[in-house]
This record gives sequence, structure tokens and C-alpha cells, in this order.
Amino acid sequence: MTHRPATATAVEIRFDESLTATATRYPAELTASGHPLRPGTHLVVTTDEPTTDLLQLADVIVHPTPDDDARTWIHDTLRALPGAVLATVPVRDKWLVGNRSELLEFISDSQVPAGLWASLVLAWLTDDRPLKDFPSLVRVQVGSDRRVARVAAAAVTWPPVS
Repeated sequence: MTHRPATATAVEIRFDESLTATATRYPAELTASGHPLRPGTHLVVTTDEPTTDLLQLADVIVHPTPDDDARTWIHDTLRALPGAVLATVPVRDKWLVGNRSELLEFISDSQVPAGLWASLVLAWLTDDRPLKDFPSLVRVQVGSDRRVARVAAAAVTWPPVS
């Protein structure tokens, strides 16, 4: 039996006063069959998820494969999936994370799992914090794995010029 990586994950992010983010993640297959997420969690779904219902329910859409036309992909994905709050895609050494009005580039000196940048951004926004104030140093704890990432977050031209 081969293990298939989770393509739909429920994620809870908590920032403490020192801006350390603790992430709790668990597979979210039950969400497709009508089981609600735990309070304080959001649904992160990759584009290779075979269940269309999960894509429609997603708060964050992750395209895990680098895309040279990432800005257009984010724009088109958010238009096609109106329930999604954020979309994210890697481009070379950075992740682009966008909503319908803002787009940020995250360049990190730490390997952060696919989609976790967008989860951090969503938690930041959910706490009523402006995206422009996203910290330049982020400490992330995922289970027993601790990572410190220096982040160069920069707004880029948005929406894309057609």
C-alpha cells in the first residue's frame, strides 16, 4: 500500500505575542462528506485533489508545481473558485500568495511546506492584521519541527495586466 500525500488539509495557525506561529495540520477528507472543520481551522487544498467538492470548499488553493505565469494563475483560480480566500504557487525560490486585491512574494531562507505560507497569511488576516504588517521574521512550529524563516515579503503588481 503506497502512501499518497494529503491533498486536502485542515490547518490551524496560532500566533503568540512573540509572533511565533504554531501550525496544527490534519487530513481533511471528512470535510467532503459534510463533517465541519474544527473551529479556528481553514481548509487548504492542492490542485491535484481529485474531489471537486473539496476544491469548492477550500479557503486556500495551492498549486504545488512552479508556474512562470503565477500571477495569472492566482487571479484565474480565485475567479473560478469564489469561496477561496487565497491562492498560492511557487515561482523559483519564492512563493506567491494572493487574494483578490493583494499579492505578496515570500522569499525564505527556510523550507516551509507547500501552502503553509498562505495559511500563515490567512491566519494573519483573520486576526484583523494588515497584510502590509506581516513580519519579516517568522518562527513556525509544525509538530516537533521548528523553523525560523527570514521573510522578504513584497507587494507586487496586482491584479495582473492582461
